[in-house]
Amino acid sequence: MIRILACASFTVIATLLMAPIFSQAVAQEAVLQPETPELKDRSGTVLTNAVAGELSVISATVNNNSTQDENFVAMVEARSSIGITELLEFQIAQASENNSIEFGISWTPEEAGTYELRTYLLSGLQEPQVLSEVTTKQITVEEN
Repeated sequence: MIRILACASFTVIATLLMAPIFSQAVAQEAVLQPETPELKDRSGTVLTNAVAGELSVISATVNNNSTQDENFVAMVEARSSIGITELLEFQIAQASENNSIEFGISWTPEEAGTYELRTYLLSGLQEPQVLSEVTTKQITVEEN
């Protein structure tokens, strides 16, 4: 199952699929950098594992190394161990100059297994450009 919220544009989907290819070159000149995603519970406590059927939050901090405010679209993806995208959502945000901002996307994993959490940044939803490298973290979802 793939859940996409307001991402029907072919350009956005094509950019999402190409993000890993462009991420190396973009990362060298990027002023926005996402940190490794984390899994948290509703109260913000970092989790080592998720539980199938229970709500968790995939969060990451974005560092703005620029001397001006920067707008971006934070992409969040959860992939199963066989490469199926179980979650693909985004959040539009702005990071103040030389500052950091944390964002989070709710996720209720349906099945137990190993998942890869992925985050990366786009310039926007209209004619998007990849702004950062892809950051990843492996997590385990346990049976309820």
